[in-house]
Amino acid sequence: MLYSEETKGIYLNGQKKTPADALPIPAVLYKQFTNAEINGFDVKNGKVIAYVPPPTLAESQENALQQIAVFNAEAVNALTNSPSQSEVNTWPLQMLIADAVLNNARLLPAGAAFLAAAQIKTTAEKTAYAEKVLAASITYATVAGMSKHLSSGAKQAVLATTTVAEIEPTLTAIKQQAEAAIEALKAASN
Repeated sequence: MLYSEETKGIYLNGQKKTPADALPIPAVLYKQFTNAEINGFDVKNGKVIAYVPPPTLAESQENALQQIAVFNAEAVNALTNSPSQSEVNTWPLQMLIADAVLNNARLLPAGAAFLAAAQIKTTAEKTAYAEKVLAASITYATVAGMSKHLSSGAKQAVLATTTVAEIEPTLTAIKQQAEAAIEALKAASN
């Protein structure tokens, strides 16, 4: 069997009026076609391949939203110095410790144990640690707030697209806007 990209037709080998561009269809592909496992054929690099329909608008929008989520997570990690999982897991405790230290309040036993394990012993060390945690929380809150705002706008822009062709330029504009906001935030923190 042969396939012509020009006519989108299937021809028998040796058929008299076979188009000049007709190429052999691999037996496996032809069997998949006759079993309705594929919808048709295409030609790539001079070979007949299975036709893959272009993504729908909804599929393209979902893919764009996933790209936004990944970009967003990477930006937040980069701006917050990529906290380790243990830092993330202990963050509520660290905030309680910082609050207690800065307000001269009693530490919870878990907080005292945390400071002891980190070998933070003196009042000066505890205060420096608490101020560092507070500064990190302010940075994270600023970054997370900016991220949430940009992400929300980006999602709305993607979902407002009415054709697949609009999505890529929309994503490009979103990334440029986010990169400018990131640079502005970096400049403000210096």
